[in-house]
Amino acid sequence: MNRVLSAFIRISENEDIKISQLEKKIGASKGVLSRALSNNSDIQSKWLLSLIENYPQYNIEWLLTGEGKMLRKKEVLSQEPPQKAESAVTNTDKYIKVLEDRIEDLKRTIEDKEYIIQLKSDEIRRLQILLENTTSSAPENLKNVS
Repeated sequence: MNRVLSAFIRISENEDIKISQLEKKIGASKGVLSRALSNNSDIQSKWLLSLIENYPQYNIEWLLTGEGKMLRKKEVLSQEPPQKAESAVTNTDKYIKVLEDRIEDLKRTIEDKEYIIQLKSDEIRRLQILLENTTSSAPENLKNVS
């Protein structure tokens, strides 16, 4: 299950509400989260933004990455107005950028591994040919020795 969906489950458990009640609270149609959970599929970012607006006590970093504490500190909540969607979008955009950078790193790693695999395949083919040539000429060598 993806990180964000598991955060939705944890929040519903922490708030002691059902997923359907959470859907209603964030303005999602009935079944939006339930279907995403059962299909292990992604949800639209607007539902994450709505969750952040409706439940400001939850740490955005935890929601997106699973890192840090689930709940924000109470003194921070009392000093700050509830986060608006714009700041949540900025945080989401930053997280997306981090993920995109990671994807590019992984693509480069895959390309490097594919190159190594090609080199190893070429080496295997070369050794197979060498082995075939050695094996096929072996009986002739034995005849010459006799």
